[in-house]
Amino acid sequence: MNCNFEEVYQNGDTQQGLLWIKNENLRYQYNDNNLYTIILKDKRFFLIDNKYQNAQRLNEKTDTFEIILQAFKDFPNVKDSYKNDQVKIKIEKSNNNFIKRISILSSQSNLSLNFFSCVEEIILDDYFDYLNFKKYKY
Repeated sequence: MNCNFEEVYQNGDTQQGLLWIKNENLRYQYNDNNLYTIILKDKRFFLIDNKYQNAQRLNEKTDTFEIILQAFKDFPNVKDSYKNDQVKIKIEKSNNNFIKRISILSSQSNLSLNFFSCVEEIILDDYFDYLNFKKYKY
């Protein structure tokens, strides 16, 4: 699955990027070179700086990404909401039952995540490699 996203924060700030999901792997890359990319591979999360491409293991605050991955894996039977001890997510679906918008409520942040141009396509495994990080250029 390949989607463009836009995060909208309560103060009106926005960030754009791409979300790729392939099997149990996830890539969440911000377009801004001053931000980062999050990769989930082999059940481990990594945070990679987009500018310097330094990778570090991410052990905390991964709940939101785990729930997003689960929601996409549930397609076409996506639930209206998902939650765990840390995060509650509400799902808004498009006419074809695909995920259009996610509202994220947690103690760390409250934001909306809008998805655009989602398509099923082949994504190379190389883009989920955190050791030999390949930045995807739009």
